[in-house]
Amino acid sequence: MKYLSIVCLVCISAVAVYAYNFEDALNDIHPKKEGASSAIEIVGLLNKIFSNIRSDDRSIEFLDYLDESLQKFDFRLLYESPSLKPLDNDYRGVTLQGKNDWDHYYLGLSDEKKEALVNKTIGSFASEVGLKKIDESIVGYRSFSAYMDTQMALNQYSHQNLLLFTEGLLKIIDPENLKHIHPDDSEIFNNIQGESRIAINAFNSTFPKLAEILDRYLVLDSLLQIKHHGNIPYTHFNISTKCKFGELINDYPLIAKYLNQFRNVLQTTIVSQNMNGNKIFQLDFDCSEDFLSFSIYTKGGKIIPSDDNGDPVFTDAFSLTKLKSYEFKLVTKLLFDAYGLKYLNDSIVSSGSYLNTDNMAVLKIKMDSISKTKVYGRKYHIFPKWLIDFMIPDNIDQLIYELVTVMLHANEGEGSYVKFEFDKRSPDHVFMNSLGSSEYVDNFFIKIELGIWRNILKTNKDTIDEINALIIRTLQAVLFDLAA
Repeated sequence: MKYLSIVCLVCISAVAVYAYNFEDALNDIHPKKEGASSAIEIVGLLNKIFSNIRSDDRSIEFLDYLDESLQKFDFRLLYESPSLKPLDNDYRGVTLQGKNDWDHYYLGLSDEKKEALVNKTIGSFASEVGLKKIDESIVGYRSFSAYMDTQMALNQYSHQNLLLFTEGLLKIIDPENLKHIHPDDSEIFNNIQGESRIAINAFNSTFPKLAEILDRYLVLDSLLQIKHHGNIPYTHFNISTKCKFGELINDYPLIAKYLNQFRNVLQTTIVSQNMNGNKIFQLDFDCSEDFLSFSIYTKGGKIIPSDDNGDPVFTDAFSLTKLKSYEFKLVTKLLFDAYGLKYLNDSIVSSGSYLNTDNMAVLKIKMDSISKTKVYGRKYHIFPKWLIDFMIPDNIDQLIYELVTVMLHANEGEGSYVKFEFDKRSPDHVFMNSLGSSEYVDNFFIKIELGIWRNILKTNKDTIDEINALIIRTLQAVLFDLAA
């Protein structure tokens, strides 16, 4: 017994200095600590989809037709497609099917109803796309109600695996945990020092091939900072990154050219708030600077919301994996620039709800309100109104207002929304059911302006092939690291 205190001290010390790393975060996504094998299965499926997808002539013809219709924002063109068949409630639509076979992934049309298709292998899905023409919408002229209803087989996986991995990443950057990580030095993102350097070196130790690709094509301006509120330490994860266009031009010139089309086109900020009005996270994207940033506070694997002063609110902290019910809001600010005509919207508010039980998990996001869009720039009021839309003698502000009004009152007043359900009643046969639904006004001017966006966003087969090549290269790097 005289050595018992020494044994206890050693055990306590061992626990106290244990460092949680990226291998642990991977292993913890599986109940038997076999997370790396699970990740290989999931990443391998993604690699198959991008590298070996097949279809048939009829399906390819329709998918090209669908892409053309959506690029033109012409729902009438899509609605009149002979491939669409009558559905319930005056809708017309098609069923799309994805099948994960042993050596390839098939994507195409199905003559069966969505409910009649059986999705067995992981990643296989059935999706019903429906359109309904509404001759007189809430604003008085034609609109189209659209929905996409999908079921995908996830087998033994669910959203919980993703939440476990995310929480594992948060545990890694916990202030106390970072003190006990001692990875080998690396040369990636060598402009970043301090506590961020520890996390970067730890990432490189587990994912060296992936880190090499990221370091070649991205500049990392910041990653994280340990802060204190009173005497309580917490981590401000604030990643800010942008593209290395020189390396992209050398290795993937078509991707670089495509990304260059987005210069000065879009600026957006998305802020998530809890029901106390405290910030959960902030995402910023500004393609005039080619930069993306994401900011969140964390401690002990939990997310820590912050108040208007930027101080952490520890009483609002929550664990992603332990949430049973949660409500939040998303507030989005958007600035679009279409060849000099700028659209600024300061507040697009969506409400979100999350419910998790033993048998089911549901995430729903619904559009609640949109502030008035400000329109300015050198092109505004240059075109005559009859050319803009001879059927509606109104200005652009009114047309945008009507577009927004229709979206907010879609689905017989419920509004536009997207919903994800995870059916967990059979743990080895989990299904994800997703449903997105909205209503779009058929306005000629909106087609013109969105057509301008189509010209900005459009690409060609060679560019798509190059994008796929980079994605496949990245996925194969992840597979190599996971198998090491």
